[in-house]
Amino acid sequence: MNGKTIFPSPSADVTALPLLVTGASAGYAGVRVQRPYGYEHHQIALCTDGAGRFTCGDAMMAVDAGCFFFFRKDIPHAYEPLTDTWALKWATFDGTGCPAVLDWLGYPSFGVFRADDFEPSALFDRLVLQLERNDPFRAALVLQELLLAAMPRPERHHESERLEAVLRCIRTHYDRCLSLDELAGIHGCSASWLCRIFQDAFGIAPMQYLNRHRISVAKSLLADTDMAIREIASRCGFPDPDYFCTAFRRQEGCPPSAFRARFRPDAARR
Repeated sequence: MNGKTIFPSPSADVTALPLLVTGASAGYAGVRVQRPYGYEHHQIALCTDGAGRFTCGDAMMAVDAGCFFFFRKDIPHAYEPLTDTWALKWATFDGTGCPAVLDWLGYPSFGVFRADDFEPSALFDRLVLQLERNDPFRAALVLQELLLAAMPRPERHHESERLEAVLRCIRTHYDRCLSLDELAGIHGCSASWLCRIFQDAFGIAPMQYLNRHRISVAKSLLADTDMAIREIASRCGFPDPDYFCTAFRRQEGCPPSAFRARFRPDAARR
């Protein structure tokens, strides 16, 4: 197969770039790859011919011509050809701003999606060209263009949809005891896997997100009602008012009574 594969050796002055291309290929004969401990960089790959399969966790996804597969760094995965002609173009990347860029564009921890609205193959060729020219800054600009154009559509991502179901459960049932196992069951995965992909997607663990949401609701009740702090704690899913006060202080830097005093001085002692 024709096509260059380049792994640049970046100098120290470019390693602090927000986006840094660490490798790219303009034509690669797909072979079986297994990475039980993930890869040290993020990767996006385009299937240009044939068909293959991408596996991550319990998910096994077909990848045929016109499909991308993507994974974030350190996510265990594997991919393999299902036909003799499976061909890929790919890029690996990292950078100080990479997680924020991927979060902003809505990239999940992994996924397979189709390029319906643009011709992506030429972008990989341009990426390789900039690496050949030893121009990491322009390579990063091409990568940004590629990530923006290939940005996953929410309705096409089962993982994103299932995570949204977890968020809906938290927002709806924050007032009762919610366990990590229950949230993982909604997503259809193990508790440890939910923690990992939730952290990748939102930068916070599921139970931390739950507590933050509970305290956000409590702040509204403290500011807008005369409800006793003990009752607010109970209504927000904290059966122990002392724990509620501790969690509130940890997040807001002050006890619930002091927060209320900013809005309702007459009710600050309630």
